[in-house]
Amino acid sequence: MKKYNVLENYDPEKDYGIKIQGRLEKCLKLLNKGETVSQSETNQRFQKQLGKDGEFNEDTVRWLISRGFSVGEKIGLLEQLDKPPISFKEFCELETVEYFAKQLRGSKFKNLKKPANKIQSTKMKFIIIVH
Repeated sequence: MKKYNVLENYDPEKDYGIKIQGRLEKCLKLLNKGETVSQSETNQRFQKQLGKDGEFNEDTVRWLISRGFSVGEKIGLLEQLDKPPISFKEFCELETVEYFAKQLRGSKFKNLKKPANKIQSTKMKFIIIVH
């Protein structure tokens, strides 16, 4: 689940450089500076506020929050909090990945005078895709 840090409150008077629809403004106005939020938590918290009076149904509210978060990230209101990614070498040394890799064949090119590139092997291609 992606977590976001709210850097500042939404100001409808400020020019952010892109056109923001009124219904997305409603979503962005609900976020307060300094909060750490996720889309699912925000959906649960504001389902009643955004969906009141039958204006938006549940799926529309979910879409609004998702779209609002992506727009908020583009205009600098939200910042995604990430763990540092695991390096490829560390990933390959994980027990489950080592076991998975042993099940796959290596390169299909045999008896070559010059060794084939490891990345061309089925094993390496699958590991790269999974990483």
